[in-house]
Amino acid sequence: MSPRSYAYLQGSVRAGRDSETTTTLLADLAAAVSRITGAPSADVVVALRETPGRLIMEGGRIMSDPGKEDDSLRSR
Repeated sequence: MSPRSYAYLQGSVRAGRDSETTTTLLADLAAAVSRITGAPSADVVVALRETPGRLIMEGGRIMSDPGKEDDSLRSR
């Protein structure tokens, strides 16, 4: 029997989202990987690494937690 192969996607997101939002994001990403690669959903692995906003810089500004952005970040 040959080893099983998987389609694997790993990403980073800002920490601070609720469990429901994170679960929805994982499911949506897994479905997209399956659709794009043709891999059966049972062979798709998606992993997200959460990083606190205070450790992320975007556009020269330190990020805040999701939902706590100031108006200038929301309008980007």
